[in-house]
Amino acid sequence: MSMAQFCVLGSMRPILLTHQKNTQMKNLKRLGLMAGLIVGSTLLQNCGSDDPTPQATEVFVAGYVDDSKANYSVAYTKNGAIEIVGDGSVYEYANDCTIEGNDFYMAGISGNDMAYWKNGMRTIVPKDPSQPWEEITQIIIKNGKKYFQAYSPAGTNAFRYYVDGARTILVSPSSVGEMSVSSTGDVYVVGASSTGRAVYWKNGVENELSTQDSGAAGIHIVGSDVYITGYYYNAESMPIPVYWKNGTMTELELSEEGVGARPEKIFVSGDDVFVAGQLTDDNLVMWENGVMTTLVAEGVTLNRLFDLEVKKGNVYVLCKNQSTGKSFLLKNGALVAPFNGTQQGEFSSMAIN
Repeated sequence: MSMAQFCVLGSMRPILLTHQKNTQMKNLKRLGLMAGLIVGSTLLQNCGSDDPTPQATEVFVAGYVDDSKANYSVAYTKNGAIEIVGDGSVYEYANDCTIEGNDFYMAGISGNDMAYWKNGMRTIVPKDPSQPWEEITQIIIKNGKKYFQAYSPAGTNAFRYYVDGARTILVSPSSVGEMSVSSTGDVYVVGASSTGRAVYWKNGVENELSTQDSGAAGIHIVGSDVYITGYYYNAESMPIPVYWKNGTMTELELSEEGVGARPEKIFVSGDDVFVAGQLTDDNLVMWENGVMTTLVAEGVTLNRLFDLEVKKGNVYVLCKNQSTGKSFLLKNGALVAPFNGTQQGEFSSMAIN
């Protein structure tokens, strides 16, 4: 069993990375020289077929760079190697990315129109004709369909999503977080209602998660289970971090009195529930199965969370230092180049294959 440990303040609890493979080999008795050679040859062949070389993990991170052109240029990295996609001729940036099969997608805005990039090739998605501009904030490709969460300056109708071009308006929310799509094609979006309560919309229909002042920001669907993370305000108006599994709320611990938290991302891997967010004192934290640790990395202050994902037992967190404006990628608590303070531009989404 391998183990990696996040660098933490106030806690030295390690995050266990439980990926291991046990291989048993039978003891073979020598039944004669020829029999031994035959058995040995067969054993080697079987070992080769039963223990293939594991596929390398590919980490994509998407955003934009300011490369001294007229406008920002859409860019991404694959395993640390940067690829600039935009030419700076129009104002463009990517808000989100995803992987479907062998294809890598990014999505955002190009000029005033929604746009997505498939393997670096841009496709313009015409904006809502009633709006001066519109951008894609999230992209999901599932079962051959394209799902876009989008935003425009439409007032109470600013938040919407598209399924293969068909638009659904989320009417009058006070805030909107992530979107997710179930295996059956149901579209979930989380946020807060106009009355300031945590809700999720399923296929555009609002469902309340809490009767208190609250909000929801992150969602992860695993099979038939729907995990949503957010917070509620206690009697002292302190945000208390929680997550809901199929509507049942679990409260997350806080290690310092007088400091609340607003979770933003949730990821479920096996039996482990990971939640990440920001404390009211601006520090970034992560909870593993309800236990909180503060995220720090080699002296870098991390104070804006972008993304969280767990892959093959490794925990990846993408975040930002607000004062430097640079994005940082942590793998099991260690900074990963070029997102270790050396890469200019903002990279706000990751996809791991």
